[in-house]
Amino acid sequence: MNAFIHHYFVHIIAAVTILSRVADVATTYLVTPRLKLEANAIARRLGWKYALATILIGFIPYYSVPMGIIVLTASLLVAASNASKIMMARVLGEDELAALNRRVLAATPLWPGLFYILLPAFLVGLLGAVMLLFYPTPDTWGYYFAYGVLVYAFVIAVWGPLRFLRAKARLGQMGG
Repeated sequence: MNAFIHHYFVHIIAAVTILSRVADVATTYLVTPRLKLEANAIARRLGWKYALATILIGFIPYYSVPMGIIVLTASLLVAASNASKIMMARVLGEDELAALNRRVLAATPLWPGLFYILLPAFLVGLLGAVMLLFYPTPDTWGYYFAYGVLVYAFVIAVWGPLRFLRAKARLGQMGG
């Protein structure tokens, strides 16, 4: 590691972690300015003040660089996922995209739907597990990047099915 990076390492990790949180919030805004499509029920309920406050998590490297790496990794993956939806959201608009999502939900049976929702979490989690095979101990940064990937997998494994099941319940289609 060159002298500059070594000397400013914590500040660099903090800056990139803050950037990752800003990217998450900004891409969320570009997809769903009224949070109608937000998967995280807490963020949807508490609104933009809460979402903006989550940027402060970006300062966690000043407390723990390894935790900062985990937050950085998970936040960049969330932002990338959000960014993959920007074009459709901007072209259709939040209301039409929400209506399209409702139509897709109404046409998707419960069990294959849960499988489809959980498959990305499984695949991302598998990547994190493979990374842990190569970086099995906390004496390497890869270990913490792997945990960031696993945290992201956990987040999509929790919020995706919860949102899907809530939507199916609203549609009265929980029977199977």
